Amino acid sequence: DSDIVVRAEIAHNGEFVYDITITAKNTARAVMTLNKDGSIAGYEIKEPFDPKKEAEKAQQLVEQSRKDIESQRKKAAEKMNEIQQTFKK
Repeated sequence: DSDIVVRAEIAHNGEFVYDITITAKNTARAVMTLNKDGSIAGYEIKEPFDPKKEAEKAQQLVEQSRKDIESQRKKAAEKMNEIQQTFKK
C-alpha cells in the first residue's frame, strides 16, 4: 500500500487530440491538453485527489438525497391530509 497513486486518463476530443488527466494522491491533479502535433495546448492544476475526500463527498450527496426525499414525502403527506380534510367537510 503506497501513499502515491498515479492515475492517467486520456480522452479524445474534437479540436485537440487528447486531454490527459494525471492524478497523484495528496499532490495534485493536472489536466493537460495536447495539440494535434503533440505540443501542449495548455494545462490546469486542480485540487489534490484524495479517495477519502471523494468518498465523503459521495456520502454527503447520499445524505442530502435522503433528506430531500424525506422532505418531499412529508410535503406529500401534508397535502394528502389537506385533501382528505376537504372531502370530510
